[in-house]
Amino acid sequence: MNKSNKKLSFWLAQNLMILSLVLFLAPVYSLTRAATLKFDPLSAHKEVGEAFEIKVIVDTDTKKILGVDAIISYDPNVLEVVGINDGTFLKVIHKEFGTAGRVNLGAVVEDPASDKDGKDVIASIVFKAKADGGTDIKYICDLGETNESNIAESSIDANDIIECAQNDKSTITVGKGVAPTSSQTPPGKGDGTGGATASGTTVKTASPTGLLKGGSFENLMGVVFIGILFLGLGWGIRHILL
Repeated sequence: MNKSNKKLSFWLAQNLMILSLVLFLAPVYSLTRAATLKFDPLSAHKEVGEAFEIKVIVDTDTKKILGVDAIISYDPNVLEVVGINDGTFLKVIHKEFGTAGRVNLGAVVEDPASDKDGKDVIASIVFKAKADGGTDIKYICDLGETNESNIAESSIDANDIIECAQNDKSTITVGKGVAPTSSQTPPGKGDGTGGATASGTTVKTASPTGLLKGGSFENLMGVVFIGILFLGLGWGIRHILL
């Protein structure tokens, strides 16, 4: 190989490595998860027979969103859901609470061209205290899953940008009950199965809004794999030339 061709090959190898680093790092920054789901209030004490509301709130941080899937669990031995009131931030297109211990909410923007950002109420769940006890009302949330709580980013792929670890829980005590001291395992314990009925039968639940067709984690891994492939190719060519 003459000096000119060797110089050109070295230049190509170097640029392949730079390109691979861009492919490797870009999705890590672009899929930053910042949006969260909140409750208000975060704790309360009620008496048996008392009805009360828990607000379901989305906080988009600095992101623009198209919709929200809020899948919520609670102890059906302590509480029951008697109704859901729509919020004004997004249009509620799905609300389901027929399965004891579980609430499914889906809400989207009125117009896909008019995405939303900020912190506001999606809906208010009306609970009724059934019996003495304590329960955590929690969001079922698994990263990379589309059959649980999601927040769809305003993008072509509608990536899920929810930060599961930062979601709220609301602790409710009823009568002489005390707050839970250990992790509960209510229906849909956050394992991505979509929950279980009171009888223990597993139920697979699709994304209520239908915005999320595939997990952003899988898309991220595909791009990262291509980046690693190019990185290895560039390193190999450079190694041969040197």
